[in-house]
Amino acid sequence: MNKRYSQRLRTRYRLILGYVGWGLAALAVSMLFPLLVTPFQDDYQRAQLGAFFMPMMGSLFVGGLLILQRPRGEINPLSLSEGGVIVLFLWILAPAISTFPFLRLTPATFSQAIFETVSSWTTTGLSVIDPEHTPHIILLWRSWMSWLGGLGLVVLVSAALVGANSTGLYQAEARSEQLRANLAYSTRLIFIIYAIYTLAGGALYRLAGLSWFDAINHTFVALSTGGLSTRMDNIAAFKNVWVEAVSILLMILGAISFPVHYALWRRRWRDAARDGEMRIFLILLILGAGLLTWRSLPLGLYHWIDGTFQAVSALTTTGFSTVNLANLDDFGLVTLLLLMFIGGGAFSTAGGIKLWRAYLLLKVLRWQIRKYQLPRTASYPLMVWRAGQRRQVSDAEVREMITSVTFQVLFFSLGLLILVGSGISLRDASFDLVSALSTVGLSVGAVRPESPPFILAVFTAAMALGRLEFLVVFFAGAKFARDMATLFRKG
Repeated sequence: MNKRYSQRLRTRYRLILGYVGWGLAALAVSMLFPLLVTPFQDDYQRAQLGAFFMPMMGSLFVGGLLILQRPRGEINPLSLSEGGVIVLFLWILAPAISTFPFLRLTPATFSQAIFETVSSWTTTGLSVIDPEHTPHIILLWRSWMSWLGGLGLVVLVSAALVGANSTGLYQAEARSEQLRANLAYSTRLIFIIYAIYTLAGGALYRLAGLSWFDAINHTFVALSTGGLSTRMDNIAAFKNVWVEAVSILLMILGAISFPVHYALWRRRWRDAARDGEMRIFLILLILGAGLLTWRSLPLGLYHWIDGTFQAVSALTTTGFSTVNLANLDDFGLVTLLLLMFIGGGAFSTAGGIKLWRAYLLLKVLRWQIRKYQLPRTASYPLMVWRAGQRRQVSDAEVREMITSVTFQVLFFSLGLLILVGSGISLRDASFDLVSALSTVGLSVGAVRPESPPFILAVFTAAMALGRLEFLVVFFAGAKFARDMATLFRKG
């Protein structure tokens, strides 16, 4: 390492901070939405303007300063590790800045406020506030954060600004596939698809009987698989089968990979039907709904639609519910836990280890068993269907799948030891921790408003790691620490 390398590193971090600045500017602009809508609500107060205006202007000012120091001229494309540092910065700053309205307008403590914002941005849906005694502007802000977090808008807006130069940023947020060769065009297609589904969902909820406020909020969180509701009893509060049907539709749309959506929009039905993720999604959905309806009927799931609804909610990692999960037997909870652990599509708003990794794991097991039966000299490539193409799986993809699942299991084990050691029952700790790690939002009672700050911190970390994925967090953190040590050592 020499002086030239240190100078280059400083230039790269000026570029990185420039992207962070664009993200903060996008966050400031996003805070306009609840301000524009809430004056039409019955509980509007002028104090609500200040609660949003101050963090909005602060974010815009700091973001502008960071953008101005971005280096000019030709800049090499962002690497994956540099994109990871940007994503890590943005996902720390966005929830932190977003806590300000909670602290000003609700009685929430800082640990509760940061828990709510992380839950919203990560599209988890766990909550420690009573939505029926919370200002409408805060409920709308939660839902809007969830919608943005599902889309990854803070990162995608930055990516769209500079096109192909930000491929590393795009991939760092677990978006390894593009809909088209042009990255900026791909991000715009994603936004268009997402926006059309949002408008259609709001209209359907309204036709189903919800008020415009409830329709907007539930559309945002259903499509982003966020699960936050304006009612304490969640979807069960409406007692409306049409609301449940619309919710099921939006949850499924949110959990399907964007390349599959693109294939459907292009009327490439065969490509969508052949997709490995879609096949395992349908199998798990039918199996999970069948098991819940059959086995748990005597213990609270009094109708087949409840079994289907809970299975969809768990597998899509949304977190909506129509029953009290605390009344389910252990068989029903384990079924939901396994569905939550797997989660939705790899390039969707859903969490979990992702259907792609589950599909790949099954293919690897089958491939390994088959390989044992063949002569050593026989060639037997591992083939999968993905994004409308049948292609060979690389060794790197297999290693990534194994590493990601291993990290998920390791953090679950560590978190479970901490929670059980803190006095939470094994049953409640296991279920709620998987729910947090998979960004689901279903709970059986481990997460409570009266939970101490330490317990909320464990679940907050689990939600953040589950959304960003462990490899991004660890590798980005390691790169940042190594680069800072280099710069400070060189003075």
